[in-house]
Amino acid sequence: AVSDIGIAERCRAVIERLGPFPNVAVSVSHGWVSLSGRVAYANDRWKVEHAVGQLKELAGVSAQIKVDSKAGTGP
Repeated sequence: AVSDIGIAERCRAVIERLGPFPNVAVSVSHGWVSLSGRVAYANDRWKVEHAVGQLKELAGVSAQIKVDSKAGTGP
């Protein structure tokens, strides 16, 4: 089984490949991934949630990413 730390690292790597999303946070507990933060567009939210959800060995994903046009690419 993959550790929570390993799952979090894989999630962050997937998100980084999608584009700069510095306002998206990842936390993992017992295999459950929680995504939170902000993105500029609804399509960005879908891309992040979908890509992370495709990873194997997750217990599940709880996505609380909000769309905020002011999110841009900075903190």
